Amino acid sequence: MTQARPAAMPLTRRGFLVAAAVGGASLVGCSRSTTASGTTEAIAAAEAARPHTGKTVTARLSPGATLTFANQTAMWHPMHLHGHTFQVIKADGSPGPRKDTVIVTPMQTVSVRLVADNPGVWMLHCHNGYHMDAGMMTTLNYSN
Repeated sequence: MTQARPAAMPLTRRGFLVAAAVGGASLVGCSRSTTASGTTEAIAAAEAARPHTGKTVTARLSPGATLTFANQTAMWHPMHLHGHTFQVIKADGSPGPRKDTVIVTPMQTVSVRLVADNPGVWMLHCHNGYHMDAGMMTTLNYSN
């Protein structure tokens, strides 16, 4: 499979990147959340240090858009997209299973093919609760 991909966009300060070739869709950084009372000091510090700007990235949607998750950390990240399933693309470029969550292991890159057939605003996030609390989430927003 030969497909040009845009440069990856930082999703968190931990170096987790998501590159999206999802034109017509917007990936919006979740930068306006507040730290809940009782949150650990580490999460509060991480929340305060988040580099998110709240800017929207817009690209042109093509049939079978590809999202690429590149994990540059030592932690596992089960990445979950609400409202959709996607097809995992195997390392050799062939189609893999359909899922709504894909586990991205340390230092691994995983690409998935998304059919954008359910317009709206959908959360895309790491399914580790403490990673979400620290800001590892965004939204996928598109219309017909």
